[in-house]
Amino acid sequence: MSPSAELGGAPENVASSGAAASDGDHMSGATTGVPPGASLLVLDEFVLESGQKLAPCPVAYTTYGTLNSAGTNVVVVEHSLTSNSNVHEWWSPMLGDGPEFAIDTSQSFVFCANYLGSPYGTASPLTHKENSNAKGEPFPICTIRDNVRLQHTVLERLGMKNVKLCIGGSMGAMVAIEWACTYPELVTGDVVLIAGCGRHTAWAIALSEAQRFAIRGDAVTGLAAARMMAMLAYRAPSSIDDKFSRRAAALLRSDASTPVEGIPSPAKDSSQTSQDVDEDSTPINLSTLMDGTFSTERSLRRIRTSSWQNLHDSTERNGLPPMCSAAYDVESYLHHQGLKFVRRFDPECYVSLTLSMDTHDIGRARDDASSLQREPAAAAPAPSTPRNGDDEAYDGDAGDRAYYARLSSMSQRTLVVGISSDVLYPLSLQEELALHIPKSSMYTIESHHGHDAFLIEIDALNAEVISFLRGTEVSDKDSRRALLARREASLAAEVERLREEMSRLQ
Repeated sequence: MSPSAELGGAPENVASSGAAASDGDHMSGATTGVPPGASLLVLDEFVLESGQKLAPCPVAYTTYGTLNSAGTNVVVVEHSLTSNSNVHEWWSPMLGDGPEFAIDTSQSFVFCANYLGSPYGTASPLTHKENSNAKGEPFPICTIRDNVRLQHTVLERLGMKNVKLCIGGSMGAMVAIEWACTYPELVTGDVVLIAGCGRHTAWAIALSEAQRFAIRGDAVTGLAAARMMAMLAYRAPSSIDDKFSRRAAALLRSDASTPVEGIPSPAKDSSQTSQDVDEDSTPINLSTLMDGTFSTERSLRRIRTSSWQNLHDSTERNGLPPMCSAAYDVESYLHHQGLKFVRRFDPECYVSLTLSMDTHDIGRARDDASSLQREPAAAAPAPSTPRNGDDEAYDGDAGDRAYYARLSSMSQRTLVVGISSDVLYPLSLQEELALHIPKSSMYTIESHHGHDAFLIEIDALNAEVISFLRGTEVSDKDSRRALLARREASLAAEVERLREEMSRLQ
């Protein structure tokens, strides 16, 4: 698999970019395609776990710093679900030149690759449509393990000999732990797993399927709805309640279309007739809401856009498409987030990426070390069933045994970071990782912001990761003792609750 093209280079000004946007979208300025400053390597062919081939297979990646002559100062950073490979665009407080940054570009060669299925440069449904070899076939499901193997291929070509740090948050934590399990002889340094898990839960799969279902119904409005669902999962209920309470939207408080929480007013489409806009341009006030004028039909009005292509046309980027009517601030916020996301992402890519996460299970196809599958046979046909048996073999008791055995076999020093209010990947999942990974310690971000706290409470996270890398964190023994005590207290409280429930039934 030789590279047939390579473009781009490292971004020049790392420190100038911000981290998570205050309105909740850390990638608000992004557009599809290879991001500015990133590189593109095009492999002639890449064979997936399923046996299907991507030929050719473009890979977008971004590097920072300089690779040393031994190829041993590599830091692999894994991005979250909808981010790109430009780490400085979404994690700038963690990345920089000097010891005050957890990811120190003055000492390390930092590498971040865009995932298979993502619209930011790597092989995806977007590139697949342009590929004459695809012959109209749908883009195949790519696993988390496929992403790790693809990244390994790229890093080998760049001269990597071993990885001194592998770090990622959310989906990035899934890819990072898969790196540690697939290439333990290469990931000889540290691993940092932030707000992730070792296998995707039924709860997370269900949320992803609800989002995919919306997209299957309508690409544009479905993608906006999927983003709204995701935004709620990324925040804790208390975070949403504290920010919005039950405040009525600006249109209820004023006759003017005043933006709320930095949300721009709906853009006017000159092609609309007066008949089209009469109802929608009427300001909503409390009386219209209470007297029934604000109807269900009006509330659920579909987003107007002539076509998906027009929405992505550069000439249409000066304003957002018209929003749905919103009675409350939180609705306005969700509409805004959904519409912004539609402008920077692709619905088929979103489906592809969420399906990738659903494949995540580090215990899958790894009953023992000899069963570790790294490079599928190039001639292998696409199987109709999983390569190593049915999914049931990796569920229930058998699945638990394979999963915990793989965690227990991890040799890397590992920092597991959880968030106290995370509803997407609850703290219990990170506690599970820390309990079973031998050389692990745990840090909990105490925040009411939910899953997105790893992008919001970023300064504290940076300091904790620096302490871990310097070896000044709480000792493994003390950390595990505290973790076990917390789990014991949690179980005791649950037992007491069940006893009270039984007494009431009696």
